[in-house]
Amino acid sequence: MPNNIQLTLNQRIKIILPFWVLIIGYFIILEWVESIPPTDWIGWIDPFIPFVWWMIIPYYLHYIGLILPPLLLKDKRKLKRLTETSILITLVCYISFILWPINAKAVWNDIEPNHLDFLYSVLMKNGWDQNSFPSMHVAISGLFMWVFAFEFPRMKWGFYMIGFFIFLSTFLIKQHFIIDSIAGIILAYAGFKYWIKKGKFCHE
Repeated sequence: MPNNIQLTLNQRIKIILPFWVLIIGYFIILEWVESIPPTDWIGWIDPFIPFVWWMIIPYYLHYIGLILPPLLLKDKRKLKRLTETSILITLVCYISFILWPINAKAVWNDIEPNHLDFLYSVLMKNGWDQNSFPSMHVAISGLFMWVFAFEFPRMKWGFYMIGFFIFLSTFLIKQHFIIDSIAGIILAYAGFKYWIKKGKFCHE
């Protein structure tokens, strides 16, 4: 079977499935690892960043985006590379969450009562505050944004806009320090460049 064959949806889901399963490890880390307070330099700028309650809506777009790869990428080789890259990025984040589990309570304290409190309550479970550096939320959604924009250039600005709003949402809703989000987008771009280079190496 040629590597670039157009696969059925079930076949594509089987390719991305290891990444989806790996995501479960995030919740294991949250329950297993004790968080530590951040150093002063990490959050020095965040008190000057406003809380924008409605940005929780683009924040949740990330979770919808997780199901998009097998729907949009029908080429076996490209989807396999994206799965491998997503797994690498996830493992990098997991290592950081275990070795340097900075908690985000300092910014959580800036969250104010709002019309979408029920969406915030899901994220702010007690003991789940060590999801800080880097933002895996940004790293994965940013990777998908660049890959989809590359594969579908006519819709690239739509993907860029969605990715940018997800990036902004992580620190505007006070779920992350801004440095977490910046590290996440850098990691996402590194993953995208890896995805591109590996494709050239494989002579797509």
